[in-house]
Amino acid sequence: SSSLCRSHFGSSGKVARLHCCVLVIAAMAFRLSRRLLQNNLHVLKDAATYEQLKMTTPKMLVGWFSAHFSGASKMYESQFDAMAKSYPQYTFFKCDVDSAPTVAYDAEVDDAP
Repeated sequence: SSSLCRSHFGSSGKVARLHCCVLVIAAMAFRLSRRLLQNNLHVLKDAATYEQLKMTTPKMLVGWFSAHFSGASKMYESQFDAMAKSYPQYTFFKCDVDSAPTVAYDAEVDDAP
C-alpha cells in the first residue's frame, strides 16, 4: 500500500501519503464487511454443522444437495451461488450427499443432480 501511495503522491507530502493509506485501509475494511455480510452461504461437511445451522437460522434455510461426480450439479451450482448473493437475508447451504449422507437423509433427499 505504501508503494501505491508513493506512485500517486510522490515521495513527498506526508499528509497526502497518510490520507492515501487511510483510504486504502478503509477500502480493505469495506471489502471485508461486504464479505462478512454476504456470508450466508455455507458448505456442509458433516451433520453437526447442519444441526447447528438449523438451530441458529432465524429465517428460511435453503439447501443445495449434489453429488461431487455429477455434471448437472456443476452446471447449476453457479446459479445457486448467484441466488445466495441475491437473497442475503436468508441462509443457504451446499451439501454433498456422499460426504454428509445423514444430512441428506434428514432433509428427505431422494435424488441429487
